[in-house]
Amino acid sequence: MLATPSFEGVALALVLLLPAAFLKEKAASVVMAILAECVGLVCLADIFCQEFFASSLNARLVQIVTETDASGAGEFLHIFANWMLLARWRIVGSILLMLAIPFAGFLPLSQKVARWWVAALALPGLIGLVSFVRDSEKALQASAPTRFAAAVAQLRRETHALDKLSESTRQAWPDSCTFDSPHVVLVIGESFNKHHASAYGYSLETTPCLDARAREGSLVFFADAVSPWNFTVNALTAQFSLTPDGPLFPVLLRRAGYAVNFYSNQYAARKSFRDQDSGLLFFLRDSLICAQLFDNRNARKYKYDLDLVTSVPQSQGPCLDIIQLKGQHYEYSRRYPKSFARFPEAYDNATLYVDSVLDSLLSLYECSNTVVVFVSDHGESIGGPGIGRSHGKPTPEVARDQFEVPMFIWCSPAYAEAHPGMLDRIREASARPFYTRDISQLILGLTGLHSPWTQPSLNVLSPAYQPPRRVLAGTVDYDQL
Repeated sequence: MLATPSFEGVALALVLLLPAAFLKEKAASVVMAILAECVGLVCLADIFCQEFFASSLNARLVQIVTETDASGAGEFLHIFANWMLLARWRIVGSILLMLAIPFAGFLPLSQKVARWWVAALALPGLIGLVSFVRDSEKALQASAPTRFAAAVAQLRRETHALDKLSESTRQAWPDSCTFDSPHVVLVIGESFNKHHASAYGYSLETTPCLDARAREGSLVFFADAVSPWNFTVNALTAQFSLTPDGPLFPVLLRRAGYAVNFYSNQYAARKSFRDQDSGLLFFLRDSLICAQLFDNRNARKYKYDLDLVTSVPQSQGPCLDIIQLKGQHYEYSRRYPKSFARFPEAYDNATLYVDSVLDSLLSLYECSNTVVVFVSDHGESIGGPGIGRSHGKPTPEVARDQFEVPMFIWCSPAYAEAHPGMLDRIREASARPFYTRDISQLILGLTGLHSPWTQPSLNVLSPAYQPPRRVLAGTVDYDQL
């Protein structure tokens, strides 16, 4: 339908344009119109993805829709449901056809006109059918409805994988724990392009507070951290999972005696839709899994990240606090107060604000025995196609912007004093190639937890560390790009 191979487009056109003179039963016209609307909506979604995300409809895009909450949907409509749509002729044409469908089956045309109409459509229809027969597999893969069906099937398989993850988490127990770090804070950034941070050589001073802490010596940046995915759901699942089938690492710390808390400006605690068997496939949406992982979660989200950070309670006893920021998530201009609008690019202002938020967070732990690990879930292409993330096979440019991520470890004065030589170990490790999938092994190493899933060879601070093969989006070897 103005976008994809002629097979489904012509099929839709035939259904759309068959007049009442050809379909004499009014009920038949209604049924055909409903079918046409369903096929048309899928084709329209496919066109929209091509126009704005530089990708055809696939499982990752369908997944994003299923995992988007009301506030995210509102921002999406604010960004795209405007005059920009009028500049995309394929979208405008598709919408007009969709609006015409309810009336097309009731056009008062004669039998003669109807026959000529169908005959005029027969030639492109035959061309599409011949193309489909000659290479049916390729045609099916290229067809919007079949791509949508394949995406749904893939998501169903991943839902079953979530069930395995849940089961392995339920059964996981640690062997022992020495509680080497009484308070660990894992901060997860969002859409942070390291090449827009002055800490990594960017020309604008977008991370002045963190830069100052690095010069002072308490904070160490890692030079070569790479995320396995450029989408939050996939990246977080990889970071939390000790193996592809689980378990999720917080359960081991909690069962060892740590209090484990999760404070997020993206996923507030609520009754999960999955409890009603809706098939959502992200563990942070599953209240049954989260009940095993966390002692506390925040029940509300905030406009700005600083409000979340200042609401985090001060923990007592052995504790792991996981804090997830909204970070530089698109739309960038909504991620910071006006007082941080100091640069021409909104993304740079959002980065400057995140720098201030992280500095405020570290200030909260200045007088406690705390180690803080920061890593972003993924990066973001600034000024590129779509809204900053690509959906196809990663290229070197995409890998640089969307998979290379900032990472640092900060030690409070009390922590550095209680762990002599730790900062030197961190500095020595900071140049090692790191795969953020293994952030869980780093956390387990800091706490001294031992289990069947603990692997010192994947702990970047361990003398036994062996850099793993770093695969992007499940397909591309990053170190071979």
